[in-house]
Amino acid sequence: MGSGWSSEEEERQPLLGPGLGPAPGAARRGREATAVLPAAGPNPGRVYGRRWLVLLLFSLLAFAQGLVWNTWGPIQNSARQAYGFSGWDIALLVLWGPIGFLPCFAFMWLLDKRG
Repeated sequence: MGSGWSSEEEERQPLLGPGLGPAPGAARRGREATAVLPAAGPNPGRVYGRRWLVLLLFSLLAFAQGLVWNTWGPIQNSARQAYGFSGWDIALLVLWGPIGFLPCFAFMWLLDKRG
């Protein structure tokens, strides 16, 4: 992407150094076997610019969904009279935001598996 971005190989490295994360399978063992994280060393982890952009993109999408969600409630009666919408039409317009997020899960899986 840009000249300041880290390489793809760097991004595939774990964010936490060795010994800083829970032991493999620790989350599945139960309450009595929880892993305790040691104190962070000089390099506790890395932050990549691309991840901030992805966070910004998802935040903007969630904000846009919230705008759509809050728009149709106050004007529901006006929209019914002006456009001839039924209650189902207005409910479907509101639901397009959450429906639009469903393909994101498929794309996340595809990016994880195919790169």
